[in-house]
Amino acid sequence: MCSSHQQAGIGSAEFGKLYDEAADRRVKESILDVLQRIGDRTARAKIGSVARADTDPQLRRAAVTRLARDGDRQSIETLEGVLAKP
Repeated sequence: MCSSHQQAGIGSAEFGKLYDEAADRRVKESILDVLQRIGDRTARAKIGSVARADTDPQLRRAAVTRLARDGDRQSIETLEGVLAKP
């Protein structure tokens, strides 16, 4: 999937870094949306890491929702891991 962000030279790795540096929840949710649209392995991995380990429960839920919408194998495996976590 090729998005306008990638055409502009901004890839999922850069958006992942922006997520880590952002302080505002709304900004982070917007970055999750962009990562979902990019949809490459790096983007899905970042969303998965947010779903597993972000300190903000609302952002974890937002990441889980995006993984569930994707429905690809990597996303499903990540969701299974998140759900199995005690």
